[in-house]
Amino acid sequence: MQYTAFFTSILSLMIVALSLNVSKHRIRNGISLGDGENKDLRNAIRAHSNLIETTPIFCILMFIYETLNNSTQFLMICASLFLFSRILHSIGILQYNFKLRFRARQIGAVLTLILTIVLAGANLISLF
Repeated sequence: MQYTAFFTSILSLMIVALSLNVSKHRIRNGISLGDGENKDLRNAIRAHSNLIETTPIFCILMFIYETLNNSTQFLMICASLFLFSRILHSIGILQYNFKLRFRARQIGAVLTLILTIVLAGANLISLF
């Protein structure tokens, strides 16, 4: 379970970092609940929330894949790309440049979905 432990830990630290970013914006703007219609806080909340929405299922899929004693090289590739996609997506949400923002979010989101489907499919194939 070393690969799952490693990537889950890295992704968890990323969740904490984005949570601290939300707190920083809340303190700076004096907003305790919601986003107070503050664009920067709204983006910080979405970057944090989106990571939380996608990470748990991928970590569960990694755990299942590793438990089934499948190729660790394949798992490392999928997990590394997933981490890259989540970093790219978060940067895209937090970025101010619209072109870079849209493209980074788009690539990060699509790659996240593809990798989740690929790893879920690999787990199903391993079972049959």
